[in-house]
Amino acid sequence: MERYGKVLLIAIPFFILLILIEKAYGMWKGEDRTPIMDMVSSLMSGLTNAV
Repeated sequence: MERYGKVLLIAIPFFILLILIEKAYGMWKGEDRTPIMDMVSSLMSGLTNAV
């Protein structure tokens, strides 16, 4: 289980980067349909699992 937490800590910055790219693309296209609270919830879930 310890390895799982370490992998999540490494992966979380990549998740954040991909989320920001997705948001920017959605805004650029005028079709931003991703709720911010869903993103926050998913990231917090990953952080909680890592801890």
